[in-house]
Amino acid sequence: MSPELDANLEVAAGRPATLLAGLIQQCGQVFSSGACEISAAVAGETRAKLLGLKAADPVLLFVQLAEFEGTPVYLAKCIVTSRIGHLSLVQSG
Repeated sequence: MSPELDANLEVAAGRPATLLAGLIQQCGQVFSSGACEISAAVAGETRAKLLGLKAADPVLLFVQLAEFEGTPVYLAKCIVTSRIGHLSLVQSG
């Protein structure tokens, strides 16, 4: 990883926002592109135990990636269960 991102990672992670938003606040717009991969899955034994779900419960997985100097950087994984009810996705530039 870049020394700039590495030096700002802890502060960015401590902000009340996503890691991506925190890094942009700390370093400026250093990412060239990004993506959020959304997939349907089951909670699985480990996640279910952590989240108080059954292993076979359906979930949506959101994996947030951003590209830094041509290299994809993993930034977040969010798990959404049916308990959430209504889900809205908003993307802003």
